[in-house]
Amino acid sequence: MQIDVTDDTAEVLREVLDIALHDLNCEIAAADLPSYRKTLRDKREKLQQVLATLGGAIPNTERLKR
Repeated sequence: MQIDVTDDTAEVLREVLDIALHDLNCEIAAADLPSYRKTLRDKREKLQQVLATLGGAIPNTERLKR
């Protein structure tokens, strides 16, 4: 599957993915069941791949400007 997005939309997606990844990291740390933790790690990897495709995480300095 392929989708085309504008630069503005890509930036919004980067922000949303960055937040989701942060929340997912917290959820992974709190997960008790190894199988559930693995499922979350797999999901994190996929989201990181999408984020990388969009240009990677937004640097902290850019976040502070908002």
